[in-house]
Amino acid sequence: MSNTIQPPAKIITIRITSSYGNERIYPACEQSKRFALLAGTKTLSRANLETIKQLGYTIQIAAPTL
Repeated sequence: MSNTIQPPAKIITIRITSSYGNERIYPACEQSKRFALLAGTKTLSRANLETIKQLGYTIQIAAPTL
C-alpha cells in the first residue's frame, strides 16, 4: 500500500451557449472562473482553452439545463 498523496485533478468545467450564431464559452467552475479573470474577460475563447489544455488541464462541458 502506497502512502503517496495524489495531486488534485486538473479539470475545469465550461458551459457553451450560442447567441445569434455566436458561440460563447462561459466558465462553470471556480478554476475556470479564475482563468477568465486572468484573461480579463467574462468568457473564454477557443485560444484560451488551447492554452489551458497545454497547462495540463482537462476540459469538461457542463450539460445544458432545461
